[in-house]
Amino acid sequence: MERDCQIDEGGLMVRSARWAAQPGLIHGVTTRAALPRDGKSDLFDAVREARSVGAIPDRLTLGADQVHGDFVAMINEPIDAGNRPEGFRWNERLRVGEYPAADALVTTIPGLLLVIQTADCLPVFAVDRERGVAGLAHCGWRGLRAGLAATLIHRMAVLGARPGSIEAWLGPCIRPQRYEVSAELVEEFQRAFPAAPVAIDERHLDMAALADWQLRQAGVAAGQIADSGECTLGEADRYHSYRGRGPNAGRLLSVLGFDS
Repeated sequence: MERDCQIDEGGLMVRSARWAAQPGLIHGVTTRAALPRDGKSDLFDAVREARSVGAIPDRLTLGADQVHGDFVAMINEPIDAGNRPEGFRWNERLRVGEYPAADALVTTIPGLLLVIQTADCLPVFAVDRERGVAGLAHCGWRGLRAGLAATLIHRMAVLGARPGSIEAWLGPCIRPQRYEVSAELVEEFQRAFPAAPVAIDERHLDMAALADWQLRQAGVAAGQIADSGECTLGEADRYHSYRGRGPNAGRLLSVLGFDS
């Protein structure tokens, strides 16, 4: 895949260069400059802080209480008191909501901003511009083991997207050269996805390559998938990394939405 990465002038956000050149789409991943705090913040606090420094716009924002699963929250109607799922958290002052036990979100609502938090896991961005469908997924190894990148595309199709028209961008994550796991885990992935490039050797898992493969299996054209190429552990001055800092690691916010 072609490397596709652009850092804004203030160093607060990393974006897809090809998407940044096209109007009507809000997207990107915050850097440590935008959210320098150590440790995982509550989603509401993280969004408020990112807004305060101008990293993300102040608008209706919906996120997920991530559990490393494969549930995708589908958002195709306004969120009000009458249609919020059990366990949904809402902050009226900030206009930020959080879905329970979800690791991806899909929407057709213009002006709505989707958000996830990562610190080595892979944020997968997907849009069908023509049909106005956007999807954002938090893909750690557990989510990818459950096929979350492909599931994201399938859920977008339920809301009207055509997989062949979807564009995808893979954000900053820990890259295989620095992502050593057990040989047993690599073997588990190889058994589950025998045709996929799951690792660069017997101990180093490649989450971006696996996500790319899952997206293509779900119908996204290879030429429509781009990768930031950024490594959260390798670029420790720019990104938070759980592998690098453990529980003291902060979090990055990934955001995606169509402008209203």
